[in-house]
Amino acid sequence: MRKLLWEEILSALAERYGPLKIAMLGLGAINKSLLKLIHYRGLMDAFQITLGVDIDDTALDKFKALSGDLGIKPVLTNRRELLWEADHQVVIEAASLKAVRDNLEPILRSGKWFILMSLGALIGWEKYSRLRSEGLTRKLYISGGAIGPNAIYDFLDLLELESLKLSTSKPPRSLGLSSADKPSREVILTGNIDEAIRRFPRNVNVSAYLKYRYGELLGDNLAYELISDPSLSVNQHSLSAKFSIGEMELTIRSQHLLENPRTSAITVYSLYHDLISLGLRIYIERFLKANSG
Repeated sequence: MRKLLWEEILSALAERYGPLKIAMLGLGAINKSLLKLIHYRGLMDAFQITLGVDIDDTALDKFKALSGDLGIKPVLTNRRELLWEADHQVVIEAASLKAVRDNLEPILRSGKWFILMSLGALIGWEKYSRLRSEGLTRKLYISGGAIGPNAIYDFLDLLELESLKLSTSKPPRSLGLSSADKPSREVILTGNIDEAIRRFPRNVNVSAYLKYRYGELLGDNLAYELISDPSLSVNQHSLSAKFSIGEMELTIRSQHLLENPRTSAITVYSLYHDLISLGLRIYIERFLKANSG
């Protein structure tokens, strides 16, 4: 395995200034897979990890097994208030729409970065609009999700987008549908991202991300379709972009997470990339603040 340059830089910064303190809200398929990926990439020493989960005997057993496999001893708490009050620099949400709405305001008011996966929770939520108007969302960091990390979208911004279309195709099971009811390829939704979020809130984080990032900029030039396709064994996202100097087509086919068939495995790699990018930003800001005269 070849270590990437930004991984080496983060490791060096963590060794020099101390590990990046992160808290994970929830211990579902995404956060567990993220822990395993951090371990696989050899960056466990770069992070100090706290898990905020609702503990019962089954969850505790699973947690102990995971910790033993990875050789880590993170702090464990079922008091989510500690995620707001402690000195973590980053909180990662990969839990539920409810978890976002219960924890977003206190975490942002505490001055922590909040990496959010369940983006659908923000769509049409009045409290989020209020927090945004108060300037409290500067440290809200939305992960790019199943079609890649934020770096991909930063590149699209550089190209000055004129239009963007996302086509998401999934097996019926991944959409919570029966193959018997959907025996052939069928367009379930087209055009209306808000309707997709309402009907399939656990399946539309990519479209919600595009609405969040490009809704005001592109307006009607931001298109979307959701397709049920029983011939697929993997999730597929196709992005078509037009800009002043040309066009780009990007298609990603990703296995789903074994523990959650609604989620593309590449989502975890995007989250990992975004976490490293944010970590570098935090260290750079800390350095600049310490040397600002």
